[in-house]
Amino acid sequence: HIVFAGKRWRVDDIHPEGKSIHVSPTKGGVPPKFGGEGMRLHDRIRQEMFSIYKSGSYGIGQGSLEYLDGVAQQLFSEGLNTFNELRLFEEYIIETGRTVTILPWRGDKIVATLAALLMQRGLKASTFAGTIEVEDVALDKVRELLRELSKAEACGVQELAQLVPDTRKEKFDEFLPQDLVDVGYGARFFDIAGTRTWLNEKFN
Repeated sequence: HIVFAGKRWRVDDIHPEGKSIHVSPTKGGVPPKFGGEGMRLHDRIRQEMFSIYKSGSYGIGQGSLEYLDGVAQQLFSEGLNTFNELRLFEEYIIETGRTVTILPWRGDKIVATLAALLMQRGLKASTFAGTIEVEDVALDKVRELLRELSKAEACGVQELAQLVPDTRKEKFDEFLPQDLVDVGYGARFFDIAGTRTWLNEKFN
């Protein structure tokens, strides 16, 4: 999924040669009022986000320092209410209709790796804002596959990169052989070891 022109879209098809994509509207929350790809988030950032929501306080030093304006306080309150209503302090998989959402509370590399591993097993998985959305599947099926992944042999980043339609992202990638490009892409966007640690925490 992507945010474009203030709306949320699902990518249906990608044409690397013409540098174009085909999209269709999809449901989702209100997109943020800013654009750009931005930096990839580290594990520590999302772990701190989880810790703040779990404690119910964003203050610094025992909650004594107030640093959010009125709008930010309202957004935090809404997020905290949802966090508690969905029991996200103990649940990391939620189901809405035929869509299952996984919340690893980890950085973008682990989120991308988990999504790629699920895609490798035939599921329609996509990442959005630190979550993984899996369409047309039951929650128990996703949980079963994650349990299988925790016991499976680790694959390489190059193998996962081959699931990506276009891995040529760097300036001189067009001059490199595809296997080398895939290795470089995988090293930048995936984290096999960190993902296995997360899976072992959940299932072992």
